[in-house]
Amino acid sequence: MDWLSPVVKVRYTLSALVLTPGDDVLVVRAAMPGGLYRLPGIADLEVSDPYELMATVEAQTGLSLAAGRVLAEDIGDPPPPADGDPLRIDRVHLFPRVPHSCRLSLAGGLNHYRWSPVGDLAEHCGEQAPLIEAALKGYANGTSLRLHNGLIVTERRAA
Repeated sequence: MDWLSPVVKVRYTLSALVLTPGDDVLVVRAAMPGGLYRLPGIADLEVSDPYELMATVEAQTGLSLAAGRVLAEDIGDPPPPADGDPLRIDRVHLFPRVPHSCRLSLAGGLNHYRWSPVGDLAEHCGEQAPLIEAALKGYANGTSLRLHNGLIVTERRAA
């Protein structure tokens, strides 16, 4: 069975890009002091499941929205074969726009949300900001972007 040892396990983080008509981005924060904001979503899945993402977004925010196409995907460095850690893939799906005045009901350990202008993403979202910015670019251009450790490596037309 040595030929199976180089198989790499994959773990997905799926996030929802929810925008207002003015292109502000919905970001949420967990209940910890000074924590960074992130897109709503779910981490540590063995398969990329947009239906699970939709259910998680509804549970976290109260928004019942349909998941759309993948706007951006960030693939980390593969772990060493002997390490056994999974390959991390972060995907951002497009969700429908909602009114800026839309009220959310947070749950799942989240305690705050904000509608962030694009220019504030780096300040409020830390290392997730490049992925969010790539998703916004993919949305604006009708493309899907692939990143490697936060840097864009390919851009292709969305199907």
